[in-house]
Amino acid sequence: MNQLENWFFDLDNTLYRKPDLFKLIDKRINLFVMKFLNLDNDRAEALRKSYFYQYGTTLRGLIDNFSVDPVNYLDYVHDIEIRKFLKSDFSLKLSLENIKGRKFIFTNASKGHAEAVLDSLGIKECFEEIFDTGHFCYHAKPESVTFEKIAADFDGKNIMVDDYPKNIEAAKRTGFYTVLVGKGTSGYADAQIDDVHSIETAAEEIKNSF
Repeated sequence: MNQLENWFFDLDNTLYRKPDLFKLIDKRINLFVMKFLNLDNDRAEALRKSYFYQYGTTLRGLIDNFSVDPVNYLDYVHDIEIRKFLKSDFSLKLSLENIKGRKFIFTNASKGHAEAVLDSLGIKECFEEIFDTGHFCYHAKPESVTFEKIAADFDGKNIMVDDYPKNIEAAKRTGFYTVLVGKGTSGYADAQIDDVHSIETAAEEIKNSF
């Protein structure tokens, strides 16, 4: 009997590529760190990057080291008019609809931010549920606990689609099949595509890994 396929899609920089939006989010993270810890911009940016590489997100580092309120943090950094940056993507919607199996969002961002992005892209109905960082008690990819929780909650073949090689590695080590999006490199990817619009091609490649 064929097992059900569960597709888990990263959000930012995977379902869309908008450097200006990503830079604005980074800027708001810097501003939050500056205000919260009374740092200048250079020190705040250095801390943001350090925590990202060490913990997977700046938020996780701030929680562990300074007991920051995660809701206040996420509300602040995602206070952006998403529709100024993203518009409906009908071709992506068609590609997602052509993939067999259940589809979910698995993101280090907040649920509110994810919903705003999906609404703007016109693809919200393609996904059954959003697993945001709050779902994992504000732990984040590539922490293994996030992938382990997903694996424990879902039967079938779990497939992670992500742009970040460290997330691809963590997913693969937890038993996921993996699709790397973008120009990065990873020996843990079962398939790689330059852009998420080619996800149907990746789905065909993934079948050879089953």
